[in-house]
Amino acid sequence: MQVNMADRSMTSSVTTSMTFREMNEEEERLTTCLARKRQRIRELMAEQDRELHHVVALQSQLDALKRAREEKMLAAAIAEDRVAVRRQKRRDRILAAVVKRMPPTSVIAAVKTER
Repeated sequence: MQVNMADRSMTSSVTTSMTFREMNEEEERLTTCLARKRQRIRELMAEQDRELHHVVALQSQLDALKRAREEKMLAAAIAEDRVAVRRQKRRDRILAAVVKRMPPTSVIAAVKTER
């Protein structure tokens, strides 16, 4: 508030000693300066808006990338599980075929050693 009061007192003392022509020139200068400042504010707001849209687009891309990575990791885990299941089934079939050919006492001994 004090700064405003000082500005006003300085302005009023300056304006009383100014001619009409000087006042008009000063008014024109201040109006031009104000118009430039307003234009600069509009430009900054437009730039800020563009930057915000860019940030939103980048965030969207990042989210899509994360989703794609998660889906890929899930697909890889599922494929790995399928391979493990196939291998286990194959082992089970081989073991069943071996057990069929073994005499009963050998099967019991094999089961005990595996445990």
